Amino acid sequence: MPLTERLFFAFVLSLVHGLRNEELNIAKTTGFSHVVFGKGTPNTNASALGLWLKSEKFSFSLITVRRNRKTVIGDWFETSGVQNGTNVKARNLNFTIEDLQKTKLVSANYDVKNDTESLAEEVSITNAHHAAIKEFLNSGSDYALVFESDAILQKNKYSDPMGVIHSLIENAPHGWHEINLGRCAAECFRQIFVTKVRQNANLVEAQNQYCSTAYLLNKEGGKQLDALFSSKTTYTNYLMKSDAYDADVFEQYSVEPRIFAHARKPKVCNGAECVYVEECGFTDISAKANCVFRRPCGASGSCYALDVAAPGAFKFSLEGYPEYKVDRLDEVREQLKGKHLRIRGLYKFLSGCGFFTFPMIVINQLEFAYRNDLVGKKPPFVYMPENHHYSDCHNDSYTNSTDFWHKWFKPLKMRNYSDVAESDVWEFSQDSIITGYFDESSVHEYPYPNDDDWECGEEWLAGQRHAATSIMKDFIHVKDTHVQSAIHWFKKKFDKANRPVLGLHMRGTDKFVHPIVDPALYINATDTFQKTHPEGRIFLATDDWTYFHMFNDKFPDIKTRRAERDRKNVLYNDAVNKDVKSLQVLEDSLALAQTDTLVKCWSGVSEFAVYFRSTEFGNRPWFKSVIDLEVITKSRKSLSLIGTPAQPPSAPMKCEIQPLPDYSGGKTKQGQVYCCPHLNSNSAVEREAAQLKIGKPKTGKGAIVILSQNKGYETSGRTRLDMLGNTIRLLYKNYNDRQKDDIIVLHTGDLDEETQKALSAGRPEISFLHMKGENRHPADGIGATGTGLEDVEYRKVMQWYAIRLWPAMKAKGYKWVCGFGDSSYLLSPIPYNLFGFMEHYGYDYSYRNIARGTGLTWDDPDSYTRFLRDYSTTYMNGKTGWMLDACKKKDSVKDLNRENCGEFYGFYNTFFIGHIDRFMEPDIHHFLKNIDDSGVIFTKLWNDYLIQSVTTQFFVDKAKTFHFTGWTYAHNYGSHDKLRYGIMQIGLFEENPYKAYYKHMGEELKWDLVMHQQYLVNVNGLLTLAAPNPANCCANKAPMGWAYGNHVLAPSEMIC
Repeated sequence: MPLTERLFFAFVLSLVHGLRNEELNIAKTTGFSHVVFGKGTPNTNASALGLWLKSEKFSFSLITVRRNRKTVIGDWFETSGVQNGTNVKARNLNFTIEDLQKTKLVSANYDVKNDTESLAEEVSITNAHHAAIKEFLNSGSDYALVFESDAILQKNKYSDPMGVIHSLIENAPHGWHEINLGRCAAECFRQIFVTKVRQNANLVEAQNQYCSTAYLLNKEGGKQLDALFSSKTTYTNYLMKSDAYDADVFEQYSVEPRIFAHARKPKVCNGAECVYVEECGFTDISAKANCVFRRPCGASGSCYALDVAAPGAFKFSLEGYPEYKVDRLDEVREQLKGKHLRIRGLYKFLSGCGFFTFPMIVINQLEFAYRNDLVGKKPPFVYMPENHHYSDCHNDSYTNSTDFWHKWFKPLKMRNYSDVAESDVWEFSQDSIITGYFDESSVHEYPYPNDDDWECGEEWLAGQRHAATSIMKDFIHVKDTHVQSAIHWFKKKFDKANRPVLGLHMRGTDKFVHPIVDPALYINATDTFQKTHPEGRIFLATDDWTYFHMFNDKFPDIKTRRAERDRKNVLYNDAVNKDVKSLQVLEDSLALAQTDTLVKCWSGVSEFAVYFRSTEFGNRPWFKSVIDLEVITKSRKSLSLIGTPAQPPSAPMKCEIQPLPDYSGGKTKQGQVYCCPHLNSNSAVEREAAQLKIGKPKTGKGAIVILSQNKGYETSGRTRLDMLGNTIRLLYKNYNDRQKDDIIVLHTGDLDEETQKALSAGRPEISFLHMKGENRHPADGIGATGTGLEDVEYRKVMQWYAIRLWPAMKAKGYKWVCGFGDSSYLLSPIPYNLFGFMEHYGYDYSYRNIARGTGLTWDDPDSYTRFLRDYSTTYMNGKTGWMLDACKKKDSVKDLNRENCGEFYGFYNTFFIGHIDRFMEPDIHHFLKNIDDSGVIFTKLWNDYLIQSVTTQFFVDKAKTFHFTGWTYAHNYGSHDKLRYGIMQIGLFEENPYKAYYKHMGEELKWDLVMHQQYLVNVNGLLTLAAPNPANCCANKAPMGWAYGNHVLAPSEMIC
């Protein structure tokens, strides 16, 4: 970065008793003072900060600010949503209040509520920073150094802070916005080393760099923050920055160790003790405890950290390894093969994971490394010195004790690793480890939402067990002392009698991923076993005190191992010796591994028992039966499976998911109607467009119109305006942030100026059009018939969208128009410009989904098709375009009837693109005018979907019509929390349809997965959730009680 640029340092001074905020109603006071120093000016001593402001290279301008808040808030509590005995509403948390209670830092009855007074203080400080940044932007300077008045210099770490600041500017990566000089409560374990700026100072990047005590800002960063803080301010400025970093719009870095700190150390207290929160946050404090050991490679920069993490890994996104990162492994493969793979634990899980999470993390790091040929002649080893609920931390200097892993498991293939230099190892980054934990190609003890084959039950589990045991046989074995102890106990209790043993594992205290299994199922299984094997014995492994007593009362001869049990979860009870907890859970699993029949839930304890049967007890016959109660979901209540032969882990069986009949590409048989016909889809064309990166059209421009209303239904506390806002947000996220196409929001006068400003803030492409006057035909003298929502005003909106859209958009100078509904959700990126796509391939009309609707009017069921037949006969010489393609007989216009064709297929025009010039040509213009003049939009149930669909099939060349299937799209009418009328369909660009389905359902739509699961169908290879559902889309039988006889087919609607 050129040193001739001027450096501007701003200390922002404002007596902050609050800046006005509409929600909190706080008053505003701000004041500024300036000091000039540096090149050409006398040297200055900023004694409050301990800085000697001397510079031969730069001139500086200082703007000062004072920070005064009534409540001093502990920074760790700020980041978690909790404040020193008070409560505050912060941003969405990655953990629950129950997790916080388990730390015992708050009481068991603690609850998070809204403390608007404390929040007001933080909002006022945010606005003070905003005022400082505005002053910086107006100064003409290139850099700002912003301090809060309670910042102090870390004199024991930095003797020349100004020199370090100069070095940061000179070494910062291209595109940086901010360098935090005084971070607090940071997730240091997840940071990525960027560069060394001084012998004792590193530049690092990480997701959460809390506190704004002191930071360095460039001009572009100032602009970004000005835009950010100009929006609604709802919490403290550094949390807003962190959100912007997450959204990839704010490039934030930090210097390590920090140069400045708060004058008052934040602390976290419970009734017994207080813990000071320093530069690194609670996870780092907890993991390190009072030990000294090697930091993760990403944090230290002293060894190589491999980044194959999903972008949202820290939010448990379940996305899996990004393909573009895996594709780049060729660049580092030989480098990695020349080093040792050092396998670490996952800091994110340390506060709450079970014992067997640790070996599972080891398995999956080995699986990825060997599958991608990243291990050479130097063997991998495990290094787990951190503090957690199953182990106290371990000092590297302690030679007479071992870390967590080596207490319970043998070394992988290398016994002595303590002398391996940091430069000779590589690790997976922390976010990469969590990505691997959920990736679909990894080994799983039980299914997570992205495991799309889990409903196939035993086949899926067999594949997982085969993968796990293959790795474990080569690398992972329990230490001999623990195996022998488990064998000795089992022989003592069972083998002398030489009778079959039933093993039961009941996990009742802590089921987050799956619900607790009904204990009645275990009782049923045990009763069945005893009837089949009256001489048999029973072993129960459980951490639940209630289950322990329940089974001892019902089955007096049952055997259990001595174990610490709790009515909650003994995992979190650190009053119990950690080594005792570890030994008990390990030996419970080893005992289960020796039973003859195993009945289990989804848990690491019993799943590793299955693995151990192969790896530690290979001389024993395989289980007679392994019953996974959570596989046989629908048959649990009638469980009678004891005695069913079990098979040892083997190569996975292919699990077939049967799709609906594929009628694409003309594959229909004679006499058979199309079932959701994909007549115009071609995914190869879309993939080519993506590769070509087709941009905006060259012969004209296009606009996206969104048909909206600020009235109507409200569900779950959310309005139709909320749906419009979500539509716009997703449209920008997945398309228009890159393409910048014009967007016109159509409304009927119910979007006032304030609402329009809110919807278009920061989005200059958005404008609004009131459908009135010449843009809207009044339909005078025509009365409306029908029921429900089909009132006159609604029919006028349909009329505008079906008829008036084309001339109105032509008059505004557009060549293409793309239609969206106000609840149309674009859920995955479109990698090309939509209008450029239409121009490049010469299409006149395109759509995303098919619908089967009805033009049926109850007193005249043939009126719709009769109108079309009459028009064709009178004006088209009997031609029908391609309207007959889905009918049985296709000989003449007379075949265009409901008996021959069933319900007609059209285009679900909540998304469509039309070539305006084509729809303004005389043939279509005459047809639409005929429909408009007839008044059928008002007198019949003829809507814009029907009219647009028949217009396209009558007049537009089929070869110039395209069906998009590449990207994921949803539309839902009338509800926010569930699918009421509409569709969510996963696009073919999504590599894993089920994983994408779970992601979009959970992160964007927020619809209940369990409720909707039964409605999922596969339509021509597209995973589809729809209502009306297309599962029986070929059925046209008249339902019982149908008033019009079998000659008038049922109006069976569907979307697909």
